[in-house]
Amino acid sequence: GPLETVPGNSARLVYAFGFGLKPGSWYDPASGSADLLGQGTVRFLYRGHGIDISVRNPEIELNGRASRAIFTFSGGDCTQIAPVRGIMLDLVPGSPTANGSTRDYGTIPATITDAGASMFSGFYVPGDPWGAMSVAFTTTP
Repeated sequence: GPLETVPGNSARLVYAFGFGLKPGSWYDPASGSADLLGQGTVRFLYRGHGIDISVRNPEIELNGRASRAIFTFSGGDCTQIAPVRGIMLDLVPGSPTANGSTRDYGTIPATITDAGASMFSGFYVPGDPWGAMSVAFTTTP
């Protein structure tokens, strides 16, 4: 994904990552609802702010304004959190574009939830913007 640096530091930071789908995901073309089960882990580490958490195995629920991203959280060296599954982000998807069997929701704006904010040592508050998620998947006949 895209890499950026922190001012005064040459360390490259990753700001985009992807997750593969695993079996059990579904999509209902009539309603546009989907439950996308992902696999993989992303670690957020910023020791200066007391943040060291990993999020893994996302579940992206697409259901209009009730859409959300659920992850399993766990803590690292400076963030003591027992593994817990929680809603990290609220999502507001538009309608997907269809290209054959592919559905592409493009970039979906995301905001941090109460559970997500509690994982980041108060650095974010519920409702803060959290960038966006790009969601696309291919259905099988």
